[in-house]
Amino acid sequence: MHGYFAAGTRNAVQYTIFGDIVFPAACVGAVMSSERHEQKFMMAHTAAIGCVAMHPAGKVCATGDAAGARPVISLWDVGTCQVLCQLSGFHQKAVTALAFSPSGRQLVSVGADRWHSVAVYDWQLRRLLYSSRSKEEAVLDLAFRTEDEFMTCGVDHLTFWRGTGSARRGQEAIYGKLGKRQTHLCVATLEDGRAVTGTMSGHIYVWDCRNCVKQVKAHDKSVNVIFVCKHGLITGGRDGKVRLWSATGANIEPGAVFDIGGLGSFNPRVRSVCWSADGGKLLVGTMGAEIYEISAGDGSNYHAGPVLQGHCRHEVHGLAMSPIKPEFCTVGDDQTVRIWDMKTRALIKMVMLDTMARCCRYSPDGALIVVGLGAKIEGVARQKKMGAYIVLDASDLTITHEARDSKEPPTDIKFSGDGKTLAVATLDSSIYLYNVEDFTSKGRCKGHSGGVLHLDFSVDDQWLHTTCDRHEMLYWNAYTGEQHKAIGSLRDVEWTTWTCPLGWHVQGLWPKKEDPIEYACADRSGDTSVVVTGDGYGRVSLRRFPCVESGAAAKHHYGHASPIKNVGFSPGDRYVISVGGADRCVFQWKHVADDAEDEAEEFTKDLDSEDEADYLDGDLWDRPDVVSRVNEENMNALMALEEKQDADAKADDFRPVKPWEGSIVGPTNPPRDDPALPEERLELEWIHGLRCDDVRENVRYTSNGSIAYFTGKMAIVFNKDGGGLQRYYTGHTDTILSLAMHEDGQIVATGDLGREPTIHVWDCSSLVTLQILKGIHRRGVSLLRFGGGGGDRLVSCGLGTFHKIGVWDWRNNLLLAGFQGGLQKVLCIDLTPDGYGVVQCGVKHIKFHSMQGRNVVSQRGLIGRKGKVQTMLCIGWTGSRPVIGTQDGRLYCFEGRRLIQTVIAHESSVNCLYACSEGLVSGGKDGKVKVWSTTLECKREIDMKELGCVRPSVRSCHWNSDDNRLLVAARSAEIFELSSVNGNNLNKGPIVQGHFAFEVWGLAMHPIRKEFVTVGDDQTVRVWSIAHRRVLRQTRLDTIGRAIAYDPSGTKIVVGLGGRVGRGRQKKDGAFVVLDEVDLKIVHEARDAKQWISDVKFSPDHNTLAIASHDNNLYVYDVPNAFELRAVMDKHNSFVHSIDFSADSQYVQSVCGAYEFIISDANTGTHVPAISTLKDVRWDTWTCNLGWPVQGLWPKHSEGTDVRTVDRSHYGSLIATGDGFGHLKLRRYPCVNKTTAARVYKGHGQRINRVRFSPEDDYVISVGGEDRAIFQWRVVPAALDDAMKADESGNDSDLDVEGFFDVDDDDSEEFMAIKPWVGTIVPPTVAPIASSTPPAMRLELEHVYGRRAQDIRNNMFYAADGQVVYHTAAVGIIYDKVNHSQQFYMGHTEGDILSMAISNSGIYVATGDTGKRPRIHIWNGQNAQPVKVLPVFHRRGIAHIAFSQDGHRMVSIGHDVNHTHCVWYSANGRWTDTVIQATHEGSRNKTLCVSFIASGDYQLVSAGVNHVNFWTLNGSYLHCTKGLFGRKGKEQPIMTIATLGRKVVTGTVSGHFYVWEDNMVGRALKAHDESVNTIRAHERGFISCGKEGTIKLWDAYVNPIKAFDCNDFTPAPHVSSVRAVDYDPVRSCLIAGTKSSEVYEICEVTGNVSIFTEGHYKDQVHGLDPHPTNENYFASSGDDCTIRIWDMKTRRMLRKVTVDTMVRAISWSPDGSMIGAGMGGNVGRGRQKKDGAYVIISTDSMSVIHQARDSREYISDAKFSPDGKTFGIGSYDNKVYLYDITKDFALRAKCEKHHSYITHFDFSDDSTYLQSNCGGYELQFFSVIDGEHVHSASITKDVDWSTFTCTLGWAIQAIWPEYVDGIEVHSCHRSNNQKYVATADDAGRIKVFRYPCLQKGVRYFLAQQRIIDCFFFLYYIIQC
Repeated sequence: MHGYFAAGTRNAVQYTIFGDIVFPAACVGAVMSSERHEQKFMMAHTAAIGCVAMHPAGKVCATGDAAGARPVISLWDVGTCQVLCQLSGFHQKAVTALAFSPSGRQLVSVGADRWHSVAVYDWQLRRLLYSSRSKEEAVLDLAFRTEDEFMTCGVDHLTFWRGTGSARRGQEAIYGKLGKRQTHLCVATLEDGRAVTGTMSGHIYVWDCRNCVKQVKAHDKSVNVIFVCKHGLITGGRDGKVRLWSATGANIEPGAVFDIGGLGSFNPRVRSVCWSADGGKLLVGTMGAEIYEISAGDGSNYHAGPVLQGHCRHEVHGLAMSPIKPEFCTVGDDQTVRIWDMKTRALIKMVMLDTMARCCRYSPDGALIVVGLGAKIEGVARQKKMGAYIVLDASDLTITHEARDSKEPPTDIKFSGDGKTLAVATLDSSIYLYNVEDFTSKGRCKGHSGGVLHLDFSVDDQWLHTTCDRHEMLYWNAYTGEQHKAIGSLRDVEWTTWTCPLGWHVQGLWPKKEDPIEYACADRSGDTSVVVTGDGYGRVSLRRFPCVESGAAAKHHYGHASPIKNVGFSPGDRYVISVGGADRCVFQWKHVADDAEDEAEEFTKDLDSEDEADYLDGDLWDRPDVVSRVNEENMNALMALEEKQDADAKADDFRPVKPWEGSIVGPTNPPRDDPALPEERLELEWIHGLRCDDVRENVRYTSNGSIAYFTGKMAIVFNKDGGGLQRYYTGHTDTILSLAMHEDGQIVATGDLGREPTIHVWDCSSLVTLQILKGIHRRGVSLLRFGGGGGDRLVSCGLGTFHKIGVWDWRNNLLLAGFQGGLQKVLCIDLTPDGYGVVQCGVKHIKFHSMQGRNVVSQRGLIGRKGKVQTMLCIGWTGSRPVIGTQDGRLYCFEGRRLIQTVIAHESSVNCLYACSEGLVSGGKDGKVKVWSTTLECKREIDMKELGCVRPSVRSCHWNSDDNRLLVAARSAEIFELSSVNGNNLNKGPIVQGHFAFEVWGLAMHPIRKEFVTVGDDQTVRVWSIAHRRVLRQTRLDTIGRAIAYDPSGTKIVVGLGGRVGRGRQKKDGAFVVLDEVDLKIVHEARDAKQWISDVKFSPDHNTLAIASHDNNLYVYDVPNAFELRAVMDKHNSFVHSIDFSADSQYVQSVCGAYEFIISDANTGTHVPAISTLKDVRWDTWTCNLGWPVQGLWPKHSEGTDVRTVDRSHYGSLIATGDGFGHLKLRRYPCVNKTTAARVYKGHGQRINRVRFSPEDDYVISVGGEDRAIFQWRVVPAALDDAMKADESGNDSDLDVEGFFDVDDDDSEEFMAIKPWVGTIVPPTVAPIASSTPPAMRLELEHVYGRRAQDIRNNMFYAADGQVVYHTAAVGIIYDKVNHSQQFYMGHTEGDILSMAISNSGIYVATGDTGKRPRIHIWNGQNAQPVKVLPVFHRRGIAHIAFSQDGHRMVSIGHDVNHTHCVWYSANGRWTDTVIQATHEGSRNKTLCVSFIASGDYQLVSAGVNHVNFWTLNGSYLHCTKGLFGRKGKEQPIMTIATLGRKVVTGTVSGHFYVWEDNMVGRALKAHDESVNTIRAHERGFISCGKEGTIKLWDAYVNPIKAFDCNDFTPAPHVSSVRAVDYDPVRSCLIAGTKSSEVYEICEVTGNVSIFTEGHYKDQVHGLDPHPTNENYFASSGDDCTIRIWDMKTRRMLRKVTVDTMVRAISWSPDGSMIGAGMGGNVGRGRQKKDGAYVIISTDSMSVIHQARDSREYISDAKFSPDGKTFGIGSYDNKVYLYDITKDFALRAKCEKHHSYITHFDFSDDSTYLQSNCGGYELQFFSVIDGEHVHSASITKDVDWSTFTCTLGWAIQAIWPEYVDGIEVHSCHRSNNQKYVATADDAGRIKVFRYPCLQKGVRYFLAQQRIIDCFFFLYYIIQC
């Protein structure tokens, strides 16, 4: 490696304790021996190294990234160049400086963020001790003074940081009279503890404490670097001088001065100085990228020149290989030509040019070097010789010729093979051709559209191949310079070189989705077998040549920090040289080839089904035949494969025709369809089975003796003691495929399947996710192993085509290396004991990989004559020697990578190996387990067949040598625990068992006992106990079974035989057997069907057996008559998969694969075509996935795989379903509405084949298809949820709507092109004069009724002056309870307020809103004046806000998917100076609360659904610690948090308080009967409120003091659940806000209760009508099923009535004696039970005096006619209904011309006509007498309308902007004096226009920015 990163670093060249030199070069940390001239490399960085620090002991070096979004600090051993640890996560742009503490234990770093933040680490523990912002001015250096003090210096500052832990603080330096404030470039600590700094002025300042005590002039220019050691002080300056100083006592005396320029330095400015350990040598780094080693005595050079040198300015592009010597030439922007010797790795010649140069080339005889001059660099003036080229004599580098034909820089130069022609490519789009003999011009090739970058000559020198920067590839005649356009004629031309990265031979370089500019350079090897490329990511890559296949396999090598500009093979292909452009480094790579060996014999064997699962990859594209076809470019085969895959995908598409829809008829009296979530929930209690058929080595002991394994998406930790307990890690979202156990037995890694699979590292005790690793693998993670010192590394292998292998520093989530394993499937991987190598084995290969940082050298294992080339399956270790298990049953022991010993171990393949300190244990396909010594002597043999193992092939083994226990997993999905001493089974049979082949389909529940039976493709029938969670008995069949059922008595079991598993038909497809339930012996067998059986059922009367077959038929048997065939039902057109009997056993319903739903007579088999005649039939079971009561299971646009299995509970209230994605769903039954809510449970890997309820509906059993797992779910009833104990968790139905809101992602839509009303608006005969001036009035908000309470908690507070603060819609409200008045903060204009907090002082209020760019507003809680609107940070909404106790910080949580936390800081505490202090992602589970902690180890706590997180706040860094529920609590939703001092109290969904000690539950107590909704802390203790309606006061020790029940309040709340509460200790009173929007104040002393406000509370409010005669009254109605009358004068509610359905339309009668209300509504819950009805209510008694129903859709508008004789309602069935009041509301007429739902209608003044609008934007007119449609609008043009609420019409046509969505103006009302019209739109705005409103663009008064559903805004009209 030549060159180092001099310009970007200072003091980066250091001595080690061994006398070697450490320096940074691009991404490489290099260690160089100056005596041996050898280098070794640390290559763990992915960005350029920007800073270096050497440990005081000289053995460890720290290096930091100079760039990157997540820069890394690496600490590494300078002797081995192995990384010891990596630190990341705090700095965000770059690490600019590093320093060790005097003891070397602490490391301090500085970042390149805006504030140049500092961080202090205990690097050995990988712990961040302290972090803080520093300065906005750049920090240039830092140094420790003592263990507790460090210094930072930079532009105009020097800061001293004192203290320990998080208590450090920075103090500015005091200059006094001896110094002046200026830039300090470097800082160091003298031996006596004083500090010394180097300044821009050339002085050094000496500091005692933080006072400047001395200044000395050191250099003529700036002091760049200082180095202090026991030998003294060295300074290096910009003047090129190095000065030595003595620092004895209080004096600093100057010593010798050495001029580095005198040593011949190219640029002598000193950038680094260091003293050797013995004091005899100095190390000096210069700006010229040179490192000198000189004598400390006289400054003489120890070497002939610099020990290292390189290019030093801008970039390096030019590279040329000598054709006759092991030399190469480079040219760069530093205007130098340099000749390097590849053998001695030294610079041998250099010459300075007068112009930059970027390309060069040797002549074929090596005598000449041609150099192209000039470079285009932004900000650099054009060079005078740009475009010229010079010819140098290669022997002495003298110029022999110079010429210039282009004015643009040359980019490439080539000689023809015969040496007669020179071609020069330039950026002027041309190639210039010259005769080499006299360099006269031969011609010019012109035709490219961009600058030419690369060129190559053909072997016959006739043709040129060129490419340009616009990715053109052209061909030229090299003799004439003419372009050759017949490219086909050149396809067989051979080329002397291949440096163009475009062309047929290198098309495989370009992945399909990659940017074509990535590959900047290429070179083909001399033997034409390999091509090397350099790309824009700094990678040097090797591929086979030609490289035709897209995405061809490559070996990538890392080290460069910038795009590579040139690469080249040396003659003989022994070396590759690469130049790194902007990193200015030249890398010399040596080719490492495999050692020669004797050819090994190959072992071959036919594969059985088990071998296929192991050896073949599952994906089509991983099969070797496919890869070979692609490599052979057989595009026909490729297309055939793609079409086959498409056909397979289309086969799963749902059929567009839905035949069942005409076959489902609802019952006469349909039961109520409740679309809400079921009150019951499921809790996973047990999982039977494990994945074992296609994975190995996946069962492991944990540290406490539990067993870790997996199946489906669930990782299981099983403790078999005490009756057994399973716990589940549920972090995966796809099927788990691999597992590894850390050496501590506590940490587990699991990898899953998927397009972008993930690796989860988690703690098996707490089940907390520690890391998620992803980004390298495709399709799946098949193998995992921990390794390295302390298990810090993890190696993984993927299922992609090339089986990519990744090595991770999993603790820091860093990929250390990624490389390809090859085309052949990898079956095992492991890290070498030191963690710096990987052993890989698989199908006919074994490979050994050694890592050098990110670079990996791969070599094949040397088998020789001692073994055979064969499939190798597993890896173990004896010390440092790998032991490999082979396909022929042997153990191969390797030394290094050479086979040294073979041992016969098993009769067939060795499937698994496990190594421990005592030796090895092996498991074989022969069913044997063997224990081996470390010398591979067999100590013990165990035969699994003798232990009763069903399929004894051993798949996993684990040896706990401490307890002498062996854990063995067999292919039969059984886990045994054995004694390693004698091989005895330590339990009665297996401790885990399950089905094990292909799939499981059959499941049936015993009709009486808590048992169930299953049958699977493994040909076994198993009876399971639900209570004991084990197999009771089992039997083996002679074929596959996929359907099973008990008879009604539970004494017989019938099994349907056959199944399709990819091998054609089974021998008994279509047969069925009847088993005796006791001994499982066959008592009957028959076969009538021709294909396999998919379902079987007994009729309830036990007389009939129905069997569904894949031959499309349903067979009915007579059970009492020896199962005689009674009938065959053959009406289906596809295979029948589900059947059910009616309760009376007379009918059977069936569903087939063509989605046909058919009912047949169970006695005769006759099809019943008229299903409507059976609509009231009761069904004994419902397992069909089609039918009237289950139609809501199917989303509107779903695939047929969505619902695979169905079962209705026996009590008929629930239905469980399993789908093709492994989701189990629980819904209410019947499920008719497609919006019916479901509880969703995940865990199965793929599709669920069967789901069934137990007889008492207390359990649900589900069986997975391909995962073969059986999940046992306990049904938790609602009663148990509501009365939960302290150790139980639950869910609160309120959580489903908690913080609900909608963010509109669509900005706008154009108004519909068709406007049906246009033809129906006719001006009156005498049109009034329209005015374009705004109305002469304005509105002022006076009062708001209601508060947001349904979906938000803890949003109401006392302000400092005792007023009450809360929010509604987008308005913050301050309520004066004395005067019953309100003040408003109305700054939110973009979205509703979603969260609120108040400072401890009670002065400042923060409110957060919703929207695409939500904001936090801070305002005064006493006068509603704005304080500050914070900048946008969060997305979608601000879910929660909390102030700190000191009032200087605030935390906000976003409504994004990660619930991001943001901490805001105000230095003055008045929030006018607010800035962001720290941010961090939160939990992906919903976060429900957050609070600051006043004191203790944590500063912040947040919690929510099943999680609590404690946060440490260090400067700008937030660190999360998971809360542990332990034994005193249980994981469940945490609803609320309160803190008092360091005490943290949380309220749970079960009604408990959890009092936390540090981050663990220390105490649990029952606080409320239901969920704890809010806890608030005050100076005396706490106050809480619960869902059951109680409010409780607690002391500071969390002891109860007093309780209030809001059910006792007068007036009583509509819903008793209390959602918000606050306490005023000064006034001894408290406020409580209920879910139904009431706000009460309670006196703590007297218990007196008063109500402040109330309002509608649920979903939406639509109904509104002012009183016809009393201007103070109005009525409202809403989705909370209430009708309310309000008094605007007193601003209080007068009366209300509750009805049993939503009410969305109301109207007063003309005399005010009645209110008519239209019923129904739709808010996602489906239809209401009284949709379409109306009621008439007496306003005196608020009682219903009449009700009726003619419509079946909900009512949207209601009105009385002015004469009081007609009542009308507008319905969503597109009609207006008119009722005659004089005839007891008899239906008079229907108005039926609309084509969409009615939105508004109005009566004429004379009650003769009616005008109406609909959702289709139609304006229609009708006669009130008979409902007849008025066909001509002109008839009504002069009609006066009693009201004008229609939004369409001639008089209001201008309320619509010209381009607007038709639904925007959704409400309209004309004033009584007919001067104004008010409108309301979907943006929440009220606009007031003059009436009539006729001219587009008319001016209006905008009254309010937001109007939202459940709240009323009372405006006061002010005349202008």
